[in-house]
This record gives sequence, structure tokens and C-alpha cells, in this order.
Amino acid sequence: MLERDPLVESKTDLFRFISFQPPAPKALPPPPPPPPPKPSAPTFPYQYFGRMVDVDGRTVTYLTRGDTLIPIHARQLLDNTYRIDAVTETQIVVTYVPLEEKIVIAVQTGN
Repeated sequence: MLERDPLVESKTDLFRFISFQPPAPKALPPPPPPPPPKPSAPTFPYQYFGRMVDVDGRTVTYLTRGDTLIPIHARQLLDNTYRIDAVTETQIVVTYVPLEEKIVIAVQTGN
């Protein structure tokens, strides 16, 4: 009879799975959340009403808010929130003061 060395227990698994594929890439961390939207002015609470020539020959422009008729002029402050920057034949330029955001109101001329 043949003599052989006694079996020695292997320290590694001889039947383990071996893959020749490259390892999967590591997952990237999720991107940071987008910044919050920039604040913007609320809807302008006034509406253009019209114009009138007063007794001195000056043109007066009017806005309305609800049932209130408001004569306006440049550099006027409305509700401590809106500043009238310019009143021209074709537009009214208003600034929402807390954000310094401009609002342009187109004015139709009655030719």
C-alpha cells in the first residue's frame, strides 16, 4: 500500500467564487440640495387707473387700490413699501423697497 501524508485542512475556501470583472464603482454621495429660491416682490397691489390734466395744466397719473384712487408722482412712497421712481407717457417704474426690485407698469396712451 501507498503511504501518503495525512490531509491538512486548507485555510482558504477552494470553491469560492472568483470574478474577473472589475469591481463596481463606489457610489457617489448625493449632490447637495439646491439653494432656496431668491425672494421676490409680492404682486403689485395697485392698478393703473388713468391720467388727467389738472387746472394748472399738469398731468396727474392715478393708481387704484380697491376703491381708493391715489394720485402719484416720482419719488413718492406708497405704504412705506413701494417707491415711484418714474412716471412717463408709456410706463410707471416702481421699486419694491425691501428687495430693491423694480416693477414696470406699461401705460397705454389714448391717442
